[in-house]
Amino acid sequence: MSWFDVLPAIGLGLLILLAPGLLIAAAMRVRGFDALGLAPLLSVAVLLVAALLSPYLGWSLWLLLLTSLVMALIARIVSTLLVDTSLWDAPVSSRQRTLEAAPWFSREQIPYWASFFLGVVLLWRNVTNSLGQPDWISQTWDNIFHLNAIRWIMDTGSASPLTVGAMTAGEGGSTFYPATWHALVSLIFAGSGVSIPVATSTTALLVSAVAWPAGMVFLVRNVLRTQPATTVLIGALTASFTAFPVLLLHFGVLYPNLLGIALLPAALGLLVQLLRLAEVRRMSTLQSAVLLAWGLFALALAHPNVMMSLLLLSLPILLVSWLLQLLDTWNKRKSPLAFAGSSLAIVAYLLVFNWLWNTVRPVQEAGPWEPVTTQAQGIGEALTQGVMSKDPLWFLTILTLIGVYASLRMFKLRVIWVPLAWLLIFAFYVMGRSLSWEEDRYFWTGIWYHDTYRLAALLPVVTVPLIVLGLDWLLARLRSAGFWSSFPRLTGQQVSAVLGALALVLTLGFTQTAKALEEQVEKSFFFYAPSLDSPLLDTDEWDVLNHLPDYVPEDATIMVQAFNGSPLAYALTGRKVTVQHALDTPSQDIVYLQDHLDEALKDTRVCSLLSQEGIGYYLDFGSQEVNDGDHSSWYRGFNQLVQRGLVTELYRSGHAVLYQITACSTPAAG
Repeated sequence: MSWFDVLPAIGLGLLILLAPGLLIAAAMRVRGFDALGLAPLLSVAVLLVAALLSPYLGWSLWLLLLTSLVMALIARIVSTLLVDTSLWDAPVSSRQRTLEAAPWFSREQIPYWASFFLGVVLLWRNVTNSLGQPDWISQTWDNIFHLNAIRWIMDTGSASPLTVGAMTAGEGGSTFYPATWHALVSLIFAGSGVSIPVATSTTALLVSAVAWPAGMVFLVRNVLRTQPATTVLIGALTASFTAFPVLLLHFGVLYPNLLGIALLPAALGLLVQLLRLAEVRRMSTLQSAVLLAWGLFALALAHPNVMMSLLLLSLPILLVSWLLQLLDTWNKRKSPLAFAGSSLAIVAYLLVFNWLWNTVRPVQEAGPWEPVTTQAQGIGEALTQGVMSKDPLWFLTILTLIGVYASLRMFKLRVIWVPLAWLLIFAFYVMGRSLSWEEDRYFWTGIWYHDTYRLAALLPVVTVPLIVLGLDWLLARLRSAGFWSSFPRLTGQQVSAVLGALALVLTLGFTQTAKALEEQVEKSFFFYAPSLDSPLLDTDEWDVLNHLPDYVPEDATIMVQAFNGSPLAYALTGRKVTVQHALDTPSQDIVYLQDHLDEALKDTRVCSLLSQEGIGYYLDFGSQEVNDGDHSSWYRGFNQLVQRGLVTELYRSGHAVLYQITACSTPAAG
């Protein structure tokens, strides 16, 4: 299957990812590229509201459409009532910069659009090469849950993050699970008619190649006032890292984290606009506050650790904001009472942050990743963008160092948070790689399951603005140093364009052909490509699943083992299985069958339970497990099924076999 074959699914996915958010942005009087940059973040917020309503109203595209219209209407009413009041852009201070709200179309926005589309093209290439064919799947442990959860959402009609956890809860109650990703994929699956693997690959492509560059360009646009020559580099830089998005498409697979981090830059840009630290103000106080509230909601339910990442990145931003307010108070541009109120608000924020830091984290056992290298090597990896022991990206290293140097030379207090934020994520990455348990590893990295892959993926979010800041400073320095005089026949603008084009060519040449990026894409490709030794589903097992609907009725349930890929029969064929994930909590009855199925001829309870559960088939994918574990003791009852004549072979492909359980059609012995 080619990517051209799934264009209808891609088109539907684009509508779901962009249309609701564009409606909300337009209702809040955000226009032009800013509306597009915010669209994925706001669309996910709308999707989540609809998902929370789905247990009561059912899950469908119609519910998403209705929710979008209602939320857009509410946003329009709020903006209409308040746009002409002092609340729209309060408080007003002598330091306040002129609000430069963008129209839908303007010449000034052209470089941003060009940068975005360049990022889309480059990321489209990298991501499709990483995923291979759209009907391939990630051969990873977590993907059993991800794919089955999509089928479960459509079968139950509930996409709420409060209910999806019930799929693996067995006889226990449902727990919260960040199922935003699965809700998004399920709508593409249901609306386009493609398979669940294709819907998943389509979503991964759109999140990585559309939402991610849109958010990054929005972030830089709403933090820095850049020259067109450097603006067009943003998209190319966004597509130049191994750490994101390809790393998360390969490892895990961490689909919810992928979605959350792709949305993070847009939320960060809103925060900077709200606190008035941007070099150009594009949004009023009310616009940025309301939209940021929706953004926090989207991040929290896309993945809580991404929301915590935003709150962590807010610390240097708040510090700079407080220092600016202190200077304003000292220079009598702000009243001491107002400064005291702001200071108290920041203290309250820090107290809430501290509470969340100690609360919004999984238990220590949920993230078993150990420190794997020295602190010095971690520093080297973060500095050279050779994260997770990849080859260094030297060109990006040079650009990053230019950004650090430029920050120190300019020392603009308003944007000094950019290198501080980079340094903060830099430090957390190093801790993830090297910090021991005795050195409070759980306290510092527990938010991210002690998993450095998730921390590595955050580095591009803060590195791209730092690089752009440095390149823009360098271009301005060349101008002020009389560099233009070397080209008497060209205007300064023309020389700037030539230098920008040269910088773009160098960026494309040194990053898109970098060994580290090419190897990361290739490694991901071969982890998706099915083969005879694929860790989750090999080609024999795929063949059996493709023929399974020919033998198993739609209302039947299949006995499976949790760790060998056979639970994916549910996602790929719609037939029910006894466990839906490697970490499933099966009922006591299912556990009994796992222990005693091969005793069906002498244990009457076995046949009774098979009938009660509607189980008539057994899918044998062998003992090879996805993470090379050994859980054979969980399935002692499967050992002698063939030898004792309890099953009949229906279809075989190599080692993978579909059996019908025929023991209970024979009178029980003893």
